[in-house]
Amino acid sequence: MIENWLRDIDYGKIATGIEDVSQETATHYTVYSLSGTQLIHDSASIDTLTSGIYIINGNRTFISR
Repeated sequence: MIENWLRDIDYGKIATGIEDVSQETATHYTVYSLSGTQLIHDSASIDTLTSGIYIINGNRTFISR
């Protein structure tokens, strides 16, 4: 029974949650925490950020250091 169910699944339509991975280079960054606190405004660098999830220039971004 479970074998039939697994065979009938259209695996091409299953969402992974990741739509696009890109590496954009911006000249200036505005960074917010997930709680909405502005951390950096119009900075040329984001090197001071620790690992975590941030809103950078309007996009959710994960930084791993």
